[in-house]
This record gives sequence, structure tokens and C-alpha cells, in this order.
Amino acid sequence: MPDDNNFQNPYGQQPSDPQQNPYGQQPSYPQQNPYSQPPKKKSKLWLWITIGIVVPLFLCGLGIGGCAFFATKTIAPAINATNDFYRAAKAGEDLDPYTCQRYLDQGSSFNDIFADQPKIDSYRFTEVDITNGKATVDGKVTREGVTFDAEIDLEKNDGKFKVCYVEES
Repeated sequence: MPDDNNFQNPYGQQPSDPQQNPYGQQPSYPQQNPYSQPPKKKSKLWLWITIGIVVPLFLCGLGIGGCAFFATKTIAPAINATNDFYRAAKAGEDLDPYTCQRYLDQGSSFNDIFADQPKIDSYRFTEVDITNGKATVDGKVTREGVTFDAEIDLEKNDGKFKVCYVEES
């Protein structure tokens, strides 16, 4: 009986390692877990935080801009009428085109009143209160170096504000 240790391979090779693969080195593939979870989606939390900040700021800006536009469009005609009146008074021009019809119907004219007043150096009107087609404009008028508080009442005639009352104190 032949010795198992001396057993020769019929092909003339000695087995070197009984554990070695007889087909040579096989390429290794990474093992895949058949129960692996799909890759996690990237979080969109930053997008929602950005939208949560930007959208309210945009809406607030839109609201403030709309209010400012509406307020400017509403108060500008009264201030412009007052500025036109005082520009004409400073230049010594006829004030009747800037005067409300009710005042003129009383036989009054600002031309007579302003002719007896000290010369206008400057004027600035900043506050307006408008109610039912009437406006009160407040500001400062400087005459020959002395500054006065001024309150001018206006009414709408034919869709335009006209001066009806002037008080400087």
C-alpha cells in the first residue's frame, strides 16, 4: 500500500498547500449585503430655513414699499400745492391761482396779506394730515431771518389742492 505522504500527483506536481485553490488566484469582489439600505437622501433643511427667512423678509419689504408708495402718492399733492403757493409768494407772483375758490368767493386774496408781510427767505413743509379732501400742512417759514411755525389749510378744487388758510406764528 502506498504511503499517503509520498503520494505523487499523476501530473508530476506536488501539492504544496491542501487549502490552496487548484484554479489559481481568483479576483476578489467586495461582498454585498443583500439587505443593505439605500443611500440616505441629502437633507433639504437648509433650503427650508432659507425660504423661511427670505420669503417673510420679501413680503415685509413689499408691504413697506407699498405703504410708502401709497403714502407718498397721497401726501405729495398737498405738500406740492403748499410749496407752489410759497414759491409764488416768495417771487411776488399772483397767489390767486393757488388759492381755494371758497376763499376767493369771500372777496379775499392772499396777495394783500402777503404784500404786508416781511420777505420770505425759506420754507419747508414736512407734515400732512388729509381728511375728506381737505389737508393741513405743517412746516417752517423763515422771513427776514426769523423762523415761524406755519400751518396751511388746503381744500381740493377741481381735483387739485388749493390754499384756503395760512397761519404763521
